[in-house]
Amino acid sequence: MLKFFEDLKLDIKQKEFFDKNIYTLVKSALSIKGVRTLTQDEFFSVWSLIKKNKPRVFLELGGQHGHSGIVFANAVKSYGGTFITVELGDDVTNKYPIESVGTLQFLPDDDPNIVKIWGDCCKLLPRILDKYKVDMVFHDADHTYESVEGCVKTILDYNPKITQICHDCKTGMWQPEKLTKYGYICAERPVFDKYFMNNPDYYYHVIEDGYGAGFAIPVEQLWKKTFI
Repeated sequence: MLKFFEDLKLDIKQKEFFDKNIYTLVKSALSIKGVRTLTQDEFFSVWSLIKKNKPRVFLELGGQHGHSGIVFANAVKSYGGTFITVELGDDVTNKYPIESVGTLQFLPDDDPNIVKIWGDCCKLLPRILDKYKVDMVFHDADHTYESVEGCVKTILDYNPKITQICHDCKTGMWQPEKLTKYGYICAERPVFDKYFMNNPDYYYHVIEDGYGAGFAIPVEQLWKKTFI
């Protein structure tokens, strides 16, 4: 099954296009907001998967710095899909109000293929799933175990055929013995391991690059058309 991701990386023309055109936009954004989130390889893997499987609606839970939104929205718009990003913004519960304006900065407000939703993604998720035909979700919001598991379970209960991707899941980032003022954080990896590891209905793969990116893809989604 690992060959699935090897094939994505071995598409040289796609990789050259991504490096020259898409990642250039990320580097420009980094000069404005210089906090790197996903690595170039992680960005390319998610971008390639979107281009390959063409989700009607791609939902990003947690826009924060906005760099991932640049990449994912580009892939989704290339075939006419809808990109949705949910972020707290200036909500009073936001622990990072200054950092969480990247989506506002780097994505246009008047693009019909882009939907920005401001608020608590955990609370809004059921309504979003009811309103939009979501096929793929990227988790990068509140990293506490309770929140991550709550979102994963909500999606599974709604439609187990939705591909789920997460950030911050490199081995060692989850430190359950280390209690912070935000609780036990970076819980994506243990939650994804719990629900998708050894689950015959999903192809589960973690890229241990940078902070890590985890992929839980319904097996039937692996055999869709190749790149457009």
